[in-house]
Amino acid sequence: MDKSSLIFRYLFLLSPLFLSIVQGIEIHHAGRNAPAVTVSNNSRTSALLQNSAPQDVHWTYKGESEHELPVAQWASKYPKCDGRRQSPIMFDMKYAFKDTDLRRLTLVDYDDAPVKDQWSVTNNGHVVQFSGYFRTPPQLQGGNLPGKYIFEQMHFHWGSNATLGSEHLVDQKSFPLEVHLVHRRKNETMEEAVENAVGLAVIGVMFEVAKTREAPSRHMEDIVNAVRKVTQPGTTLNVTLPYFSLNELVPNANQSYFRYLGSLTTPPCHEAVLWTVMMEPLKVTESQMNVFRSVLRTSTGESGSRATARFLTDNFRPVQPLYDRNITYYTPPEDEEGILREAGINRINIQRVIKPNPENTRMATDTHGIAGPAAVAAGPTTRRRGRNSAENIHSKAAFKALILAAIAGLIICL
Repeated sequence: MDKSSLIFRYLFLLSPLFLSIVQGIEIHHAGRNAPAVTVSNNSRTSALLQNSAPQDVHWTYKGESEHELPVAQWASKYPKCDGRRQSPIMFDMKYAFKDTDLRRLTLVDYDDAPVKDQWSVTNNGHVVQFSGYFRTPPQLQGGNLPGKYIFEQMHFHWGSNATLGSEHLVDQKSFPLEVHLVHRRKNETMEEAVENAVGLAVIGVMFEVAKTREAPSRHMEDIVNAVRKVTQPGTTLNVTLPYFSLNELVPNANQSYFRYLGSLTTPPCHEAVLWTVMMEPLKVTESQMNVFRSVLRTSTGESGSRATARFLTDNFRPVQPLYDRNITYYTPPEDEEGILREAGINRINIQRVIKPNPENTRMATDTHGIAGPAAVAAGPTTRRRGRNSAENIHSKAAFKALILAAIAGLIICL
Protein backbone atom coordinates (compact mmCIF):
# COMPACT_ATOMS: atom_id res chain seq x y z
CA MET A 1 0.00 0.00 0.00
CA ASP A 2 1.57 3.35 -1.07
CA LYS A 3 2.02 6.36 1.10
CA SER A 4 -0.82 8.33 -0.50
CA SER A 5 -3.31 5.53 0.27
CA LEU A 6 -2.25 5.48 3.92
CA ILE A 7 -2.62 9.24 4.17
CA PHE A 8 -6.10 9.01 2.61
CA ARG A 9 -7.20 6.38 5.14
CA TYR A 10 -5.97 8.36 8.13
CA LEU A 11 -7.51 11.54 6.82
CA PHE A 12 -10.83 9.67 6.56
CA LEU A 13 -10.50 8.57 10.18
CA LEU A 14 -10.13 12.22 11.16
CA SER A 15 -12.84 13.47 8.83
CA PRO A 16 -16.16 14.94 10.15
CA LEU A 17 -18.03 12.08 8.47
CA PHE A 18 -16.13 9.44 10.44
CA LEU A 19 -16.38 11.42 13.68
CA SER A 20 -20.14 11.83 13.25
CA ILE A 21 -20.54 8.08 12.63
CA VAL A 22 -18.62 7.20 15.80
CA GLN A 23 -20.41 9.88 17.80
CA GLY A 24 -23.75 8.60 16.56
CA ILE A 25 -22.87 5.09 17.67
CA GLU A 26 -21.84 6.39 21.09
CA ILE A 27 -25.00 8.44 21.52
CA HIS A 28 -27.18 5.52 20.46
CA HIS A 29 -25.32 3.24 22.88
CA ALA A 30 -25.64 5.72 25.75
CA GLY A 31 -29.31 6.27 24.97
CA ARG A 32 -30.06 2.58 25.36
CA ASN A 33 -28.43 2.54 28.79
CA ALA A 34 -29.64 5.88 30.13
CA PRO A 35 -32.35 5.89 32.82
CA ALA A 36 -35.77 6.13 31.22
CA VAL A 37 -39.02 7.34 32.73
CA THR A 38 -42.45 6.57 31.34
CA VAL A 39 -44.83 9.43 32.05
CA SER A 40 -48.58 9.14 31.94
CA ASN A 41 -51.16 11.88 32.42
CA ASN A 42 -54.27 9.71 32.36
CA SER A 43 -55.08 9.85 36.08
CA ARG A 44 -58.56 11.09 37.02
CA THR A 45 -59.75 11.95 40.51
CA SER A 46 -61.73 14.48 42.52
CA ALA A 47 -59.70 14.25 45.74
CA LEU A 48 -56.19 15.65 46.04
CA LEU A 49 -54.46 14.96 49.33
CA GLN A 50 -55.39 13.00 52.41
CA ASN A 51 -57.05 15.98 54.09
CA SER A 52 -59.41 16.50 51.12
CA ALA A 53 -60.76 12.95 50.84
CA PRO A 54 -64.55 12.65 51.25
CA GLN A 55 -65.55 12.56 54.89
CA ASP A 56 -67.66 9.41 54.42
CA VAL A 57 -64.62 7.41 53.29
CA HIS A 58 -63.03 5.92 56.37
CA TRP A 59 -59.69 4.68 55.13
CA THR A 60 -57.31 4.02 57.97
CA TYR A 61 -53.96 2.40 58.62
CA LYS A 62 -55.12 -0.36 60.98
CA GLY A 63 -58.79 -0.97 60.25
CA GLU A 64 -59.96 -1.40 63.84
CA SER A 65 -63.62 -1.85 62.92
CA GLU A 66 -65.60 -3.27 60.02
CA HIS A 67 -66.38 0.25 58.84
CA GLU A 68 -62.74 1.18 58.37
CA LEU A 69 -60.65 0.37 55.31
CA PRO A 70 -57.20 -0.88 56.40
CA VAL A 71 -54.08 -0.09 54.42
CA ALA A 72 -53.93 -3.55 52.84
CA GLN A 73 -57.36 -2.94 51.26
CA TRP A 74 -56.93 0.62 50.01
CA ALA A 75 -56.67 -0.54 46.40
CA SER A 76 -60.16 -2.06 46.55
CA LYS A 77 -61.61 1.46 46.75
CA TYR A 78 -58.70 3.48 45.35
CA PRO A 79 -57.30 1.57 42.34
CA LYS A 80 -54.33 3.90 41.97
CA CYS A 81 -52.98 2.51 45.24
CA ASP A 82 -52.20 -0.68 43.31
CA GLY A 83 -50.05 1.11 40.72
CA ARG A 84 -46.45 0.43 39.78
CA ARG A 85 -45.13 3.79 40.98
CA GLN A 86 -46.29 3.81 44.58
CA SER A 87 -44.74 5.30 47.70
CA PRO A 88 -43.14 4.90 50.14
CA ILE A 89 -40.23 2.64 49.27
CA MET A 90 -37.12 1.32 50.94
CA PHE A 91 -33.83 2.82 49.80
CA ASP A 92 -31.69 -0.24 49.24
CA MET A 93 -28.16 0.93 48.54
CA LYS A 94 -27.47 -2.21 46.53
CA TYR A 95 -29.79 -0.84 43.86
CA ALA A 96 -29.14 2.88 44.18
CA PHE A 97 -26.65 4.67 42.01
CA LYS A 98 -25.15 8.11 42.08
CA ASP A 99 -26.57 10.42 39.46
CA THR A 100 -23.91 12.98 38.57
CA ASP A 101 -26.55 15.12 36.86
CA LEU A 102 -28.26 15.82 40.19
CA ARG A 103 -27.43 19.12 41.88
CA ARG A 104 -28.01 20.69 45.25
CA LEU A 105 -31.50 21.88 46.11
CA THR A 106 -32.36 25.56 46.05
CA LEU A 107 -34.77 26.63 48.79
CA VAL A 108 -36.24 30.03 47.97
CA ASP A 109 -37.83 32.05 50.81
CA TYR A 110 -37.62 29.05 53.12
CA ASP A 111 -36.55 31.43 55.88
CA ASP A 112 -39.80 33.42 55.60
CA ALA A 113 -42.70 32.92 58.00
CA PRO A 114 -46.43 33.08 57.23
CA VAL A 115 -48.28 36.34 57.75
CA LYS A 116 -48.28 37.20 61.48
CA ASP A 117 -46.27 34.00 62.07
CA GLN A 118 -49.56 32.09 62.06
CA TRP A 119 -49.75 28.48 60.98
CA SER A 120 -53.01 26.63 60.46
CA VAL A 121 -52.56 23.33 62.31
CA THR A 122 -55.01 20.50 61.64
CA ASN A 123 -55.57 17.05 63.08
CA ASN A 124 -57.48 15.43 60.21
CA GLY A 125 -57.52 11.97 61.77
CA HIS A 126 -54.70 10.72 59.57
CA VAL A 127 -51.82 13.17 60.17
CA VAL A 128 -51.11 16.51 61.81
CA GLN A 129 -50.78 19.07 59.05
CA PHE A 130 -49.31 22.60 58.99
CA SER A 131 -50.10 25.22 56.36
CA GLY A 132 -49.93 28.99 56.20
CA TYR A 133 -50.57 32.09 54.14
CA PHE A 134 -47.31 33.56 52.85
CA ARG A 135 -46.85 36.92 51.16
CA THR A 136 -44.14 35.24 49.11
CA PRO A 137 -44.68 31.47 49.22
CA PRO A 138 -41.54 29.37 49.74
CA GLN A 139 -40.32 27.65 46.60
CA LEU A 140 -38.35 24.51 45.86
CA GLN A 141 -36.14 24.41 42.79
CA GLY A 142 -32.74 23.15 41.68
CA GLY A 143 -31.82 19.53 42.24
CA ASN A 144 -32.65 18.89 38.57
CA LEU A 145 -36.35 19.41 39.25
CA PRO A 146 -38.28 20.23 36.05
CA GLY A 147 -39.22 23.73 37.17
CA LYS A 148 -40.23 25.61 40.30
CA TYR A 149 -42.52 24.19 42.98
CA ILE A 150 -44.61 26.17 45.49
CA PHE A 151 -44.94 25.06 49.11
CA GLU A 152 -48.45 23.87 50.00
CA GLN A 153 -48.31 22.15 53.38
CA MET A 154 -46.30 19.85 55.61
CA HIS A 155 -47.46 16.90 57.69
CA PHE A 156 -46.00 14.26 59.99
CA HIS A 157 -46.06 10.45 60.21
CA TRP A 158 -44.95 8.68 63.39
CA GLY A 159 -44.85 5.37 65.21
CA SER A 160 -45.88 3.97 68.57
CA ASN A 161 -42.24 3.42 69.55
CA ALA A 162 -38.75 4.47 68.48
CA THR A 163 -38.25 1.52 66.13
CA LEU A 164 -40.92 2.47 63.59
CA GLY A 165 -42.92 5.40 62.29
CA SER A 166 -41.25 6.71 59.14
CA GLU A 167 -42.76 5.84 55.80
CA HIS A 168 -39.46 5.52 53.94
CA LEU A 169 -36.82 3.05 55.08
CA VAL A 170 -33.06 3.01 54.49
CA ASP A 171 -31.53 -0.46 54.23
CA GLN A 172 -34.44 -1.83 56.32
CA LYS A 173 -33.93 0.85 59.00
CA SER A 174 -37.02 2.74 60.11
CA PHE A 175 -37.15 6.05 61.99
CA PRO A 176 -39.71 7.16 64.62
CA LEU A 177 -40.88 10.28 62.75
CA GLU A 178 -40.98 11.61 59.19
CA VAL A 179 -42.14 14.97 57.86
CA HIS A 180 -43.29 15.58 54.29
CA LEU A 181 -43.04 19.06 52.78
CA VAL A 182 -45.48 19.09 49.87
CA HIS A 183 -44.99 21.42 46.89
CA ARG A 184 -47.06 21.83 43.73
CA ARG A 185 -45.67 22.86 40.40
CA LYS A 186 -45.70 26.62 39.86
CA ASN A 187 -48.59 27.93 37.73
CA GLU A 188 -50.58 24.76 38.35
CA THR A 189 -53.47 24.28 40.74
CA MET A 190 -53.51 21.22 42.96
CA GLU A 191 -56.14 19.72 40.66
CA GLU A 192 -53.78 20.12 37.73
CA ALA A 193 -50.71 19.05 39.67
CA VAL A 194 -52.07 15.64 40.62
CA GLU A 195 -52.86 15.00 36.95
CA ASN A 196 -49.21 15.66 36.08
CA ALA A 197 -46.69 12.85 36.55
CA VAL A 198 -44.25 15.40 38.01
CA GLY A 199 -46.82 17.87 39.29
CA LEU A 200 -45.80 17.51 42.94
CA ALA A 201 -42.39 17.66 44.59
CA VAL A 202 -42.20 16.37 48.15
CA ILE A 203 -39.23 16.59 50.51
CA GLY A 204 -39.09 13.84 53.10
CA VAL A 205 -37.02 14.27 56.27
CA MET A 206 -36.60 11.60 58.90
CA PHE A 207 -36.07 12.12 62.63
CA GLU A 208 -34.20 9.94 65.09
CA VAL A 209 -34.35 10.08 68.89
CA ALA A 210 -31.52 12.19 70.24
CA LYS A 211 -29.08 10.63 72.65
CA THR A 212 -28.80 12.02 76.16
CA ARG A 213 -26.21 14.67 75.31
CA GLU A 214 -27.45 15.46 71.80
CA ALA A 215 -29.48 18.58 71.16
CA PRO A 216 -32.82 18.05 69.42
CA SER A 217 -33.65 19.81 66.19
CA ARG A 218 -33.81 23.57 66.62
CA HIS A 219 -37.36 24.87 67.16
CA MET A 220 -38.77 21.33 67.22
CA GLU A 221 -40.33 22.26 70.54
CA ASP A 222 -42.38 24.94 68.72
CA ILE A 223 -43.87 22.29 66.45
CA VAL A 224 -44.55 19.97 69.36
CA ASN A 225 -46.35 22.74 71.28
CA ALA A 226 -48.59 23.25 68.25
CA VAL A 227 -49.29 19.51 68.06
CA ARG A 228 -50.35 19.56 71.74
CA LYS A 229 -53.18 21.92 70.83
CA VAL A 230 -54.75 19.65 68.21
CA THR A 231 -54.72 16.26 69.90
CA GLN A 232 -58.49 16.00 69.44
CA PRO A 233 -59.54 14.69 65.99
CA GLY A 234 -61.04 17.21 63.60
CA THR A 235 -59.38 20.16 65.34
CA THR A 236 -57.98 23.09 63.36
CA LEU A 237 -56.32 26.02 65.12
CA ASN A 238 -54.28 29.05 64.13
CA VAL A 239 -51.06 28.78 66.08
CA THR A 240 -48.40 31.48 66.28
CA LEU A 241 -44.85 30.17 65.84
CA PRO A 242 -42.75 33.37 65.95
CA TYR A 243 -39.35 31.76 65.47
CA PHE A 244 -40.14 28.88 63.13
CA SER A 245 -39.50 28.67 59.39
CA LEU A 246 -39.25 25.78 56.95
CA ASN A 247 -35.48 26.17 57.03
CA GLU A 248 -35.56 24.49 60.42
CA LEU A 249 -36.67 21.25 58.78
CA VAL A 250 -34.20 21.37 55.89
CA PRO A 251 -31.28 23.17 57.55
CA ASN A 252 -28.72 22.30 54.89
CA ALA A 253 -29.81 22.35 51.26
CA ASN A 254 -26.41 21.00 50.24
CA GLN A 255 -26.81 17.71 52.07
CA SER A 256 -27.16 14.28 50.49
CA TYR A 257 -30.54 13.07 49.28
CA PHE A 258 -32.31 10.24 47.49
CA ARG A 259 -34.45 10.84 44.40
CA TYR A 260 -37.14 8.68 42.83
CA LEU A 261 -40.52 8.86 41.09
CA GLY A 262 -43.43 7.94 43.33
CA SER A 263 -46.89 8.77 44.58
CA LEU A 264 -48.84 10.25 47.44
CA THR A 265 -48.64 7.84 50.36
CA THR A 266 -52.34 8.16 51.19
CA PRO A 267 -55.50 7.57 49.15
CA PRO A 268 -56.16 8.23 46.35
CA CYS A 269 -52.41 7.53 45.88
CA HIS A 270 -51.84 9.77 42.85
CA GLU A 271 -48.65 8.85 41.01
CA ALA A 272 -47.60 12.47 40.60
CA VAL A 273 -44.67 12.95 42.99
CA LEU A 274 -40.98 13.61 42.48
CA TRP A 275 -39.59 12.50 45.83
CA THR A 276 -36.50 14.01 47.44
CA VAL A 277 -35.71 12.23 50.70
CA MET A 278 -32.87 13.61 52.81
CA MET A 279 -30.26 11.13 53.98
CA GLU A 280 -29.46 13.04 57.16
CA PRO A 281 -32.08 12.67 59.91
CA LEU A 282 -32.90 15.46 62.34
CA LYS A 283 -33.13 14.98 66.10
CA VAL A 284 -36.20 14.67 68.29
CA THR A 285 -36.46 13.80 71.98
CA GLU A 286 -38.45 10.90 73.37
CA SER A 287 -40.67 13.31 75.30
CA GLN A 288 -41.44 15.18 72.07
CA MET A 289 -42.30 11.90 70.39
CA ASN A 290 -44.73 11.14 73.20
CA VAL A 291 -46.65 14.31 72.30
CA PHE A 292 -47.19 12.99 68.77
CA ARG A 293 -48.27 9.66 70.25
CA SER A 294 -50.91 11.44 72.35
CA VAL A 295 -52.76 12.65 69.25
CA LEU A 296 -56.18 11.06 68.83
CA ARG A 297 -58.24 9.99 65.84
CA THR A 298 -61.93 9.13 65.53
CA SER A 299 -62.72 5.47 65.05
CA THR A 300 -65.99 4.58 63.34
CA GLY A 301 -67.85 2.08 65.49
CA GLU A 302 -70.36 -0.59 64.64
CA SER A 303 -73.54 0.40 62.83
CA GLY A 304 -75.55 2.65 65.11
CA SER A 305 -72.84 2.93 67.75
CA ARG A 306 -71.01 6.08 68.76
CA ALA A 307 -67.61 6.87 67.32
CA THR A 308 -64.76 6.39 69.76
CA ALA A 309 -61.42 8.17 69.99
CA ARG A 310 -58.27 6.12 69.58
CA PHE A 311 -54.61 7.07 69.59
CA LEU A 312 -53.32 8.06 66.17
CA THR A 313 -50.09 6.06 66.00
CA ASP A 314 -48.31 4.06 63.34
CA ASN A 315 -49.85 6.30 60.68
CA PHE A 316 -47.45 5.15 57.99
CA ARG A 317 -47.97 3.12 54.85
CA PRO A 318 -45.80 0.01 54.39
CA VAL A 319 -43.09 0.19 51.74
CA GLN A 320 -44.22 -0.59 48.21
CA PRO A 321 -42.64 -2.65 45.41
CA LEU A 322 -39.98 -0.81 43.44
CA TYR A 323 -40.75 -2.57 40.14
CA ASP A 324 -38.63 -1.08 37.34
CA ARG A 325 -37.96 2.30 38.93
CA ASN A 326 -34.50 3.73 39.51
CA ILE A 327 -33.27 5.00 42.86
CA THR A 328 -30.61 7.67 42.49
CA TYR A 329 -28.84 9.80 45.05
CA TYR A 330 -26.89 13.03 45.32
CA THR A 331 -23.90 13.71 47.55
CA PRO A 332 -22.01 17.01 47.71
CA PRO A 333 -18.61 16.99 46.03
CA GLU A 334 -16.59 17.55 49.21
CA ASP A 335 -16.66 14.40 51.37
CA GLU A 336 -19.26 11.82 50.43
CA GLU A 337 -18.48 9.22 53.07
CA GLY A 338 -18.13 11.77 55.85
CA ILE A 339 -21.57 13.19 55.11
CA LEU A 340 -23.13 9.74 55.07
CA ARG A 341 -21.56 8.89 58.41
CA GLU A 342 -23.06 12.02 59.91
CA ALA A 343 -26.42 11.02 58.47
CA GLY A 344 -26.67 8.17 60.96
CA ILE A 345 -26.98 5.58 58.19
CA ASN A 346 -24.74 2.79 59.37
CA ARG A 347 -22.27 0.95 57.19
CA ILE A 348 -23.62 2.10 53.85
CA ASN A 349 -21.14 1.18 51.16
CA ILE A 350 -21.55 3.82 48.49
CA GLN A 351 -20.28 2.79 45.07
CA ARG A 352 -20.33 4.97 42.01
CA VAL A 353 -21.54 2.12 39.84
CA ILE A 354 -23.60 -0.63 41.48
CA LYS A 355 -25.02 -3.35 39.28
CA PRO A 356 -28.25 -5.10 40.32
CA ASN A 357 -28.20 -8.59 41.75
CA PRO A 358 -29.77 -10.88 39.11
CA GLU A 359 -30.60 -13.42 41.81
CA ASN A 360 -32.79 -10.93 43.64
CA THR A 361 -36.51 -11.68 43.86
CA ARG A 362 -39.32 -9.21 44.33
CA MET A 363 -40.97 -8.81 47.66
CA ALA A 364 -44.23 -10.60 48.23
CA THR A 365 -47.45 -8.61 48.03
CA ASP A 366 -50.93 -9.37 49.16
CA THR A 367 -53.91 -9.80 46.85
CA HIS A 368 -54.11 -6.03 46.37
CA GLY A 369 -50.43 -5.64 45.52
CA ILE A 370 -49.67 -3.93 48.80
CA ALA A 371 -46.60 -4.93 50.75
CA GLY A 372 -46.92 -6.17 54.28
CA PRO A 373 -45.39 -4.06 57.07
CA ALA A 374 -42.24 -6.16 57.23
CA ALA A 375 -41.80 -6.44 53.48
CA VAL A 376 -38.96 -4.71 51.70
CA ALA A 377 -39.08 -3.32 48.18
CA ALA A 378 -36.81 -5.42 46.03
CA GLY A 379 -34.53 -3.99 43.40
CA PRO A 380 -35.34 -4.35 39.72
CA THR A 381 -34.24 -7.46 37.94
CA THR A 382 -32.82 -5.26 35.21
CA ARG A 383 -31.78 -1.66 35.78
CA ARG A 384 -30.79 0.87 33.15
CA ARG A 385 -27.32 2.22 33.67
CA GLY A 386 -26.62 5.89 34.23
CA ARG A 387 -24.65 8.02 31.87
CA ASN A 388 -21.45 7.48 33.86
CA SER A 389 -21.64 3.70 34.00
CA ALA A 390 -18.43 1.74 33.60
CA GLU A 391 -19.52 0.50 30.17
CA ASN A 392 -20.02 4.01 28.86
CA ILE A 393 -16.73 5.20 30.36
CA HIS A 394 -14.88 2.39 28.58
CA SER A 395 -16.62 3.33 25.31
CA LYS A 396 -15.46 6.92 25.59
CA ALA A 397 -11.91 5.83 26.43
CA ALA A 398 -11.82 3.53 23.41
CA PHE A 399 -13.05 6.33 21.19
CA LYS A 400 -10.31 8.66 22.39
CA ALA A 401 -7.68 5.96 21.91
CA LEU A 402 -8.86 5.45 18.34
CA ILE A 403 -8.46 9.14 17.56
CA LEU A 404 -4.98 9.24 19.09
CA ALA A 405 -3.94 6.18 17.09
CA ALA A 406 -5.17 7.80 13.90
CA ILE A 407 -3.17 10.95 14.57
CA ALA A 408 -0.05 8.94 15.39
CA GLY A 409 -0.39 6.90 12.20
CA LEU A 410 -0.75 10.03 10.12
CA ILE A 411 2.41 11.49 11.62
CA ILE A 412 4.33 8.28 10.84
CA CYS A 413 3.15 8.32 7.23
CA LEU A 414 4.24 11.91 6.81
